[in-house]
Amino acid sequence: MKKLVLLLIALLVLTGCESNKKDYIPGTYIGIAEGYLNTVEVSVTVDEHYILEIELIRSDDPEILMTAVMEELPRKIIKQNGTDVESVSGATYTSESLLEAIEAALEQAENKE
Repeated sequence: MKKLVLLLIALLVLTGCESNKKDYIPGTYIGIAEGYLNTVEVSVTVDEHYILEIELIRSDDPEILMTAVMEELPRKIIKQNGTDVESVSGATYTSESLLEAIEAALEQAENKE
């Protein structure tokens, strides 16, 4: 697993993500936001500087919308190392809800020292 994480970090640095390097407290954080129908809950795993993984814990949004959003947004967010990405066309509200939940998790992960 460590080799995979190191490889991912190396790939991110080589593709220009170094400029989006953040200061996080390593761990997995839970973020919650209001979704289209109810709450969206995600877990976000970070190391000292990068977002490593985003997983959907719970959503009552329509499955077809959430599936489309989860196939696209987490990949973009991890590559960008931030939530400044465009929403999924046709699933704007679901995208925005997911982004808000991820931002809530990342806010907890921020190293404020």
